[in-house]
Amino acid sequence: MMIFKFLHSIIKTGSIDQSEHVKSTSLEILKNAKFSPGGLKVIERLQRHGFQAYFVGGCVRDILLGKIPKDFDIVTNARPRQITDLFSNAIIIGKRFTLVHIRFQSELIEVATFRKDHGTSQNEVEMIKYDNTYGTLEDDLVRRDFTMNALYYDPISRKLIDRYDGLKDLIAKQVKSIGIDENRFTEDPVRMIRAVRYAGKLDLTLSPAIERAISEKSLLLAYVPKARLYEEYQKCFNHSKASRVFELMNRTNLIRHFIPKQLLNKKQTSTISKIIDYVIKHNEIKEHIPCLITFAFIAPSWAQWSANEELNQFETIFDAYLSLLSIPRPIEFALKEVFFNIQASTEQAHRYRLLPKIKALKSTAHHALKFARISKHIAHKH
Repeated sequence: MMIFKFLHSIIKTGSIDQSEHVKSTSLEILKNAKFSPGGLKVIERLQRHGFQAYFVGGCVRDILLGKIPKDFDIVTNARPRQITDLFSNAIIIGKRFTLVHIRFQSELIEVATFRKDHGTSQNEVEMIKYDNTYGTLEDDLVRRDFTMNALYYDPISRKLIDRYDGLKDLIAKQVKSIGIDENRFTEDPVRMIRAVRYAGKLDLTLSPAIERAISEKSLLLAYVPKARLYEEYQKCFNHSKASRVFELMNRTNLIRHFIPKQLLNKKQTSTISKIIDYVIKHNEIKEHIPCLITFAFIAPSWAQWSANEELNQFETIFDAYLSLLSIPRPIEFALKEVFFNIQASTEQAHRYRLLPKIKALKSTAHHALKFARISKHIAHKH
């Protein structure tokens, strides 16, 4: 964070050469940063064989924000087969978006080939479903989602590519699209969710243009496969800033694609935010967080239910969830088991208690139950 404050102080000086000063300071930060040893090996070998190769996106962005990157992604002009020819420890994965995974002991490096846009027309349902049209570095730059993710760094020549003023937007703490927001969100509606996630997780703001575009295009998320929405749902709520992401989701009305409309009122959403905070602060087992957050979304409803209508209300709400997201079966079973462990006294509840006790279900249910009682307590207080 000190790095960010230093860069921000340069911008505030208003000097004529501030842009060059910011870039040179950023290069110095990147030069002294601790990059992935495996990633450095990949870039060095690709370049040695005549290919371009760069660290890109989140790892460059996070280092400049003074954060520790979770992943070190690489882009190159080498095709997937050319990459696997150079690395015996590499495999090709993905259909919609082909990638190469290279394993170095405990490190997994993800390598993508430069892509280019398809030049699709911008109608309400035409989205990118297949994304393996390869291109040049310039093609790849223009198709990136946000300016802060279009920062390419070559650790060998120590060169930083910033065609779209990503540094400037990063220092201004603003999420800004590359190109016309409405067009970028039509190409891939999931970018709207990512914009909100980045803003919440990294303590940034959404540009006014992005907020307007989300308001106009949010209904396109109805065309996104449920399984893909669930992936984004996990990313939104598996970190310490989850409640801020939730609040931004609520403000931009994107939350309606994750929570049934029965729960979307001011009192309920306030309660959900508090429960999310509790879950994140007290849960040390990351793989259970999606289950717990889903549970947090349901918990506020309990205060409204009488003993006679508990079961029907729960099933109605849960069916509404399943219509929005492709919730994995173990989590679905765990949520039902937890609900009836602490709520139901009816004979109908036994059909859930007798579900197969698979390991994933037992483990997830155990941790969910621990927080369920707290969630219910918070819900009743509100």
